[in-house]
Amino acid sequence: MKRIPSLSLYAIIGAILLIVFNVCFFLLTSDPDLCPDGRNAAGWVNYACCHLAFALLLATPWLYPKNATPEIAMPVWTITITFWWVEFLIGLYPVVLLLIRLYQIKYDLLDFLMDASEYFRGYADVPLGYIIGLQTVLWGIVLIALIILYYVNRDTTEKQERHTQELAYVKTADALLRTRLNATTDKAIFRQIEQVYDLIRTSPLKSNAAAQPLESQILSQVSALAMEEDPAAIKQLCADITRMAVQRNQILLLNN
Repeated sequence: MKRIPSLSLYAIIGAILLIVFNVCFFLLTSDPDLCPDGRNAAGWVNYACCHLAFALLLATPWLYPKNATPEIAMPVWTITITFWWVEFLIGLYPVVLLLIRLYQIKYDLLDFLMDASEYFRGYADVPLGYIIGLQTVLWGIVLIALIILYYVNRDTTEKQERHTQELAYVKTADALLRTRLNATTDKAIFRQIEQVYDLIRTSPLKSNAAAQPLESQILSQVSALAMEEDPAAIKQLCADITRMAVQRNQILLLNN
């Protein structure tokens, strides 16, 4: 099954953003006069968390079952992509400070921009403990959400697979018998096969482990019936299939 969204697409986009982030972080914060404290301990924590969020984004295809449908995979992608953007913006707050100061130098900003500059100057001096606390809360929320989603998605995928397997017995037998009926011209043989067809078509869809061996035998016999031309062999196959199909239905009635 094609994985949606494409890992290569998001890897390329993420890599470009990561390059932009590193250029901004190392070059635009290198001048201490323009961006004081741009590389303090809190800045390095944000820098590391941004890269970890990028690694988490690349690992997204392994955070849901391999055969999951796009509807199951999309919430996981939404969480990792959103989290990457949050970390990207948090990590670049010294750059925001720099841009405001450059704009202030060039245009002599109004008072409200002066206030904004002071706000970002103070943000650059946020204590390390505050940044670690913020990142711990963010990562905790994201990881808990991903863990819960993983187990929910796994259970949903397993239920879908079981339902598909349960439908396979009736659908496969139905298709083979219908094809055989359409190719049958003898009325007596047609009635024999039709009785088997009606029995299987109206059988319970929900299966269990106890009935699966019988279902495999029935499908094998139905496949042989679809190719058989001898009237005596057809009569015997119809009787065997009927007996096993009734037995299978009884097992399901007792165990479900």
